[in-house]
Amino acid sequence: MTIYIDADGCPVVDITVGIAKHIGVECIIICDTSHVFTARKIRMSGTSLRFAPSERLKGSSKRTAEQDTMFEKMLREKLS
Repeated sequence: MTIYIDADGCPVVDITVGIAKHIGVECIIICDTSHVFTARKIRMSGTSLRFAPSERLKGSSKRTAEQDTMFEKMLREKLS
């Protein structure tokens, strides 16, 4: 199994990569190269990019902790 993540539109990249890494599932993160980002920190071990909150370019408001918890629970159920 491989999980493909649209990094330009996925608000739960870190959660998904963490779960996938824990259960040994490969993640491929796809990012449009026409965007220019300045990341303060890049973690290659988790294969995720982290941006400072002030660097948010667009999109809906930040997800709540409750939404992240619900997503994590549902993803774990789907992958088990």
